[in-house]
Amino acid sequence: MSDFIKNLNKAIHSENEHEDRLSDLPDCVLLHILSFCNTKHAVQTCILSTRWKYLWKRIPTLILHSSEFPTIKSFAAFVSKILTLRDSSASLNALDLDCDGNIQPRLLKKILKYVSSHNSQLHELGVYVRGDSDLILQCVSSCHALTSLQLSVYSKGGYHEKTLFPKSLILPALTSLYLMNFAFCGDESSCVEPFLAFKMLNSLVIQNCEVRNARVFVISSETLVNLSIYNRSLKFTITDKIELSTPSLRTFTYNGSPSQKICEKGRSSITISTLKVVLSSLPDVLEKRCPTLFAGHGLRNLSLDDHQMICYQLHKELIGEGNVRYRRMSNDDERYKEVLGALTFSSIGHAPPGKWMAMPDMGFLIAQKYNHVVVLISIAKGRSETFFPLWGELPLVERLMYMEHVNDNHFMIIHLKNGSPIPLTCPLWRQHARYDTLSWLDRYVSRMADYNKLCRAAGFEVIGDDQDLYIIENLDPDENVVAGKKAEDGVKLEKEDSFNLDDIDIDLGAV
Repeated sequence: MSDFIKNLNKAIHSENEHEDRLSDLPDCVLLHILSFCNTKHAVQTCILSTRWKYLWKRIPTLILHSSEFPTIKSFAAFVSKILTLRDSSASLNALDLDCDGNIQPRLLKKILKYVSSHNSQLHELGVYVRGDSDLILQCVSSCHALTSLQLSVYSKGGYHEKTLFPKSLILPALTSLYLMNFAFCGDESSCVEPFLAFKMLNSLVIQNCEVRNARVFVISSETLVNLSIYNRSLKFTITDKIELSTPSLRTFTYNGSPSQKICEKGRSSITISTLKVVLSSLPDVLEKRCPTLFAGHGLRNLSLDDHQMICYQLHKELIGEGNVRYRRMSNDDERYKEVLGALTFSSIGHAPPGKWMAMPDMGFLIAQKYNHVVVLISIAKGRSETFFPLWGELPLVERLMYMEHVNDNHFMIIHLKNGSPIPLTCPLWRQHARYDTLSWLDRYVSRMADYNKLCRAAGFEVIGDDQDLYIIENLDPDENVVAGKKAEDGVKLEKEDSFNLDDIDIDLGAV
């Protein structure tokens, strides 16, 4: 007996043996509750009591997933029996069919025949199978009452061959469409416009599809509000352009690497409030391939995959204005190339150690790009350090980012109390910072002094009593030293072997 049935049985057979409040509910309520259950579990409720014995036969939703069964054969036997024993007068509002592996042709025909016999009442249909696509699409075309359609259809031969999307599919009530593994074929004009007939379409998701015999892929809909394209298929890139004629569009999500130009069609005006892009390559393709969308006509929320967006921004920082300064700080072209390579790395799975975020290079990049103080707490190895921007004036609002190096293999954002001690600046900052950054040190010198006291109390010393925290020697020779400031003697920093976080009141919760 499944956990669902056990829990339901407990709810029905309460401590008061004469009280069964769940079974006292009207049929329409119980049927609505059961419509959210997998059909296998819904059928099992027949053992609860005589009240439930035949209730499952009238559930308006069929959720048939082969993953709930040990074999395809047992799944086929169950589905066949369900369709035979179900109350023929009961309406069928939704069907969700998901079969791993090849579905038996005989079973598929039986399911589709049953769907066709209830097509006037069917509002939601989901089919995820590997079988005869012609039969499936013929059945779908007869369901004119559909408001939601999800199709992921593969040929019996395998997962590489695409299913041709029919040009004549007309579903007047359809508001939500999800398509996976389909091919859209163009016409004589080398253009394909497959969704023009869906006059009520509100949400469209296209995943791993391709375009054939067309240079322009057009998505036209007066009512479309939400559009998502998830594309890992290289064949999709044979199109030159994706044109959007969607004046009501508000949310556009693109996951992949668009080599096509994505733009508005003709004089259509799109006001997108949310644009989310997850790219398999650097996001600068947005600016090149989505010029009108990236311009942001009413755009309030541009969201790229966090990791890719950060890498992209840091990459632009590294090769931009501060290119010479960063190269000089690296003092090694190979090191500079390694950092650049880590920021442009794109792959599926775990990144090799050489592509990880390396300090101090990334510390300075993050500090400079986001105009933050970056505080690195390192317990196991290396030193705890503070990174200031290499140039630029101090902002009015205090901005600090705290990171902890964990298990010598990843970084975690942490939170310190306001005014907490922070480690000393990285020595490289003193050598390469521009004169206008000295005010950063002025703001935080007292907190560094407090950190020094904590380190001394823990049994090791970082800076002696006779030494000064203000170190401005080795400033960039190309820059002018602040008038009136005298370069002090250098300070020798001893390696910190450990840092006791118990000395600071800290919240280690990751963001």
